[in-house]
Amino acid sequence: MFREFPGGPVVGTLRFHCRGHEFSPWSGKLWATDHYQPLRIFAGHLADVNCTRFHPNSNYVATGSADRTVRLWDVLNGNCVRIFTGHKGPIHSLTFSPNGRFLATGATDGRVLLWDIGHGLMVGELKGHSDTVCSLRFSRDGEILASGSMDNTVRLWDAIKAFEDLETDDFTTATGHINLPENSQELLLGTYMTKSTPVVHLHFTRRNLVLAAGAYSPQ
Repeated sequence: MFREFPGGPVVGTLRFHCRGHEFSPWSGKLWATDHYQPLRIFAGHLADVNCTRFHPNSNYVATGSADRTVRLWDVLNGNCVRIFTGHKGPIHSLTFSPNGRFLATGATDGRVLLWDIGHGLMVGELKGHSDTVCSLRFSRDGEILASGSMDNTVRLWDAIKAFEDLETDDFTTATGHINLPENSQELLLGTYMTKSTPVVHLHFTRRNLVLAAGAYSPQ
């Protein structure tokens, strides 16, 4: 073992900074492999942190919590710069769009919420999952958003159509909401079901293939 870092009772996942030596586990702390103590402690959530993700520019990190909020933190000073509220249950997944403008979050309420990071506003809602959304991932070109759930499905959403109004700044300034279809199924590109495996992790390959992982227990 190279080095041990103290954490909480459960460390579910780690996210490494693009520089490689800094990482953020579920604890809501920023660590470096060459330090024994955390570099930053992101204090503010009122319950456990369930997921983390670095922004593409690596200057920010997002944390999703059981307190039903997502917070965006400045990596350099540890300050909270955005608080996103809207989910009705604990947050279990989040991901940034490749261009860094948008954030997608998933929770136990089965919804996927879309956020404009610059304005700090919710700009869309994707409905369809019947259980916790455990994983979210944008394709490398940002055209597709994949969501994996405890309902044993992977769903693919049209990210281009979801964000096209925002890309042209054509949205309602009074509310900050864009004119997404009232029925989010219009954005659904496809649903892929497993036999009995909850989907807990998704990954897009360089060839734009979706890899899905889950815990399988034969009956």
